[in-house]
Amino acid sequence: MIDNKPKELVAENLIAHHLLENGFKLSKPSFDQEGADLLILDSITEKSTSFLKLQSKYRSFANNSSSSVTIPIKYVTDNFVLFLYAGSDLGDKRLYTFFIEDIKKWRNKGENYHLTISEKSLREYQINVFSQTTIHILNEKLKNTTVKSYTSVIIDGIFLEKALNQTRALYSKIWEAREFKQPMLGDIIQNILDYNRFPESVGDINCVLFISDHHHLENVVHIPDLRKKTIGLPHVKLSIHRSDQIIGFQVTEYLDRIINTENIILVADDVIYQEPLNKLKNKGVDIIIVKQSTDLGSRLFTQFRWGDISYPIGLSLGLLRHEL
Repeated sequence: MIDNKPKELVAENLIAHHLLENGFKLSKPSFDQEGADLLILDSITEKSTSFLKLQSKYRSFANNSSSSVTIPIKYVTDNFVLFLYAGSDLGDKRLYTFFIEDIKKWRNKGENYHLTISEKSLREYQINVFSQTTIHILNEKLKNTTVKSYTSVIIDGIFLEKALNQTRALYSKIWEAREFKQPMLGDIIQNILDYNRFPESVGDINCVLFISDHHHLENVVHIPDLRKKTIGLPHVKLSIHRSDQIIGFQVTEYLDRIINTENIILVADDVIYQEPLNKLKNKGVDIIIVKQSTDLGSRLFTQFRWGDISYPIGLSLGLLRHEL
């Protein structure tokens, strides 16, 4: 099987080049936001911003043959744009753009829009070749797009391991006769979402867990193998990032990428986060932090709303709410 991923990356980089050259602000989405490979942001300095979802495709075909593009109908919204880098194997390739008005004219096949691509069909789409007209339409759509709120839960796995151990020790002293179960990650996430005070989100909630190779979170919580099963929460999409690097820096970098387009629930309690969080607060950004209480040793002090991690962990250990 031919690996088209390098060519797809070439197409994505070409798209980014054209857009950056024309003054657009780009970001990689934190997760699959309805088919988006890139986002165009209206602003990177405001606490929230309107954005366009860009999907990147590469297609090449031999002479007298064709290729095709399929887009799920549910992806095609007012702020969706398809960028297609296409042409024959031996000929020049060009960059085409298709907006919702264009895609809705394609053939409808079940739950998808379908476009056949050949030398002949591409000649019919000369109006869609990337140009100053494309730039104008992108700017107009960005200006008229309603800000949509997505919510992400970002978990520092080092902190979660520490909090699990300390919370188990705390409740073991209070309930000496109780045997606590090993909690499920899905239960902890569900209980953390009790602290969600953001307006109703659009789409699923994204949860990103950062795990350090130098710690042992798996010893204190059941982490599902995402290749085989989910976490049992249909409205939550979980991704896991494992690394031998400093987790705090990776979480901060990730936070910077998505802060303008998503509501954030940050599960962390390291002083390393204090300065970047206070800078975001000064910009008017709103974040909910789930951390330990000061009585249990928290050194993270910000002006953000916060919730005590002991409660969601206690429920996940098997305690009832009146026992917390």
